[in-house]
Parts: sequence; C-alpha cells; structure tokens
Amino acid sequence: MLTFSLNAKVENNAAPSNAAPKSSPEADFKSQNYKKVIETLGPDVARLKRPSLLMLGISYSRNQQSLACIKTLNTLVSQNPKDFEARTLIAAEYLKMNKDTEALAQLKEALADNPKYEPAYMETAKLYEKKKNLYELRILYQDMVEKLGEKAIYIAKLCEISTQEGLYELSEKYCARGIQMNPKEPKNYISMGLTLKERGQDDAAKRYLRQAAESFPQSTEAQMTFGQYLEKDKNFVEAFKYYQRATIADAKNLAALTSFGLAAIEIQKYAESLEAFRKACKLDRGSILKMRQAASVLRTYGVSKWLTQFENSIENCDK
Repeated sequence: MLTFSLNAKVENNAAPSNAAPKSSPEADFKSQNYKKVIETLGPDVARLKRPSLLMLGISYSRNQQSLACIKTLNTLVSQNPKDFEARTLIAAEYLKMNKDTEALAQLKEALADNPKYEPAYMETAKLYEKKKNLYELRILYQDMVEKLGEKAIYIAKLCEISTQEGLYELSEKYCARGIQMNPKEPKNYISMGLTLKERGQDDAAKRYLRQAAESFPQSTEAQMTFGQYLEKDKNFVEAFKYYQRATIADAKNLAALTSFGLAAIEIQKYAESLEAFRKACKLDRGSILKMRQAASVLRTYGVSKWLTQFENSIENCDK
C-alpha cells in the first residue's frame, strides 16, 4: 500500500467553544473512515493545501472512487508538475482501472523527478508483472539496485525473474547472492534449484529444492516445486509426500490438491486421492478436468471399484 506524507496540519474549521467537538480529517483517516474524510474535505477542494488534497485523494481511492481520486490529485500536479508522490498515486489508480498506458506515463514522470522514490518503482513493477514483461521487469530491478542500493528483496526478484527468462548464468549469480543476503527467503533456493537443473547439475538442483521444501514447510511453492521435480523422476512415493505437505500449507490450493490426488493414485492410495479431488471440486468446478484425468488412469489400471466412485464424484461435481 502506498504511503504519503503530511507536511502540515489538515485544514478544518474549528468548532466553536460551546459546540460539541468535531472529529478531525486526520483522525477519520487514521480510523479508516474515508467517507467522513470525503464529506469533510470534498466540498472545499479549492482552498485545500497539499496535505489535505493527498488525504482526500487517497480517501477517494479507498472508497473506490477512482475518477474523483485522479481529479483531486491532478490538482496537485497542476500546482507542481514535479510532484512525484501525487503522480505515483495517480498511476496506482490508473492501474486499478486497467489504464496501463496512462499509469506508465505518470510513473516515468515520477521517476524522472525523483529517481530514488521506491513506491514509483514498485508500482511500475506491478505493471510489468501484470503484462508478464520479464525483460522490462528485470531491467527495472537492476535500476533499483543501482539507484536505491542492493537490497535483499531486489536481489530475490532478480533471481526469480532471470530464472524465468532462462538466463541461467545470471540467475545463478543473483540466487547465490540472494541466499547470502537473506537465507530465510524460499524463492532464492527454489530458483537456484531450477537454474541448476536447467544447467545439467541435477544433484545440486535436487539439494537446493529439497532444502527449500524441508526448511520452509509453510511455503506451498517450495513443496510443490520439489514434488514436481520428484514426479518427473517417477518418484511418486516421495512426490506424494511433498504434495501432501503443500495441501497442509494451503488447504485451498487447487494445484496442490489435484497434484496430490494424481500422485496418490500412482501409489494406490485411492481414498486419499478421492478426498483430495472432492475438496478441489468444492473449491472450483474447473478441477473436474484433473478429476477426469484421474478416472482415466484408474480405467487404465482396471480399478473398477474406485473408478465407479470417481465417476460418481465427477457427475456430482459437474452439477
């Protein structure tokens, strides 16, 4: 969530001494009573100073009034075209409205005026992540390292992004540095494992992926990634174990439930498989495709008793 600064007291008409005390816009904002802030400050936009305009704009945003938010914050930009904070808030609102071109234009202006303003970088990162533009995302985080310094969170993102891009020499460097800077971030180990696997270093890859799964039991991604590694190696007994851990880490993760269900069939744990698929079906009927895949495997194996139960569950799920 973006933050903003208040450099002066927010304007508000003081209550007469014989009148009941009124709440202040600051107090209302702090208590998340954004509607009250709008009611208090909205009618007097023309006389408001910067702190009040920021507060009003953000209150409009939190009250799901994007156009009013942008209009209010544009008042600040018209007063000072180099108001990078207001521009970043406007960009965030444009992103919510799926107006990416307008958002990017505001963010470029904000960063041109203040190349060290981290919130503008983070909003830009959201835009590139949304577009799945890994190249621009990597360049952005590299710029952040250059402009803002080497932070563990930036290096972890560079580790992950360069792995996804297939730039494995680069990702190995970033992941090693990421682990050194923050050994408690599972993504660094996961990406390092995937990188080493692609570079043909299977033993080392397995060590990193296992370490991620064992060291971070609450990371669904760590459990799933190692489970997938084991499944590709036809080690269904071990894959079942880590998929099960993934369902414990996140009981509503569809991929974990269906992967667990399919692995369970491979080791003849049919009851556990059926239970997992029934849970997945309750969460999302789209999981019926994986359930049909499981039924197909049972049909191939000739397990008629369990096939009937799966087919009945598929029929009920499809209703």
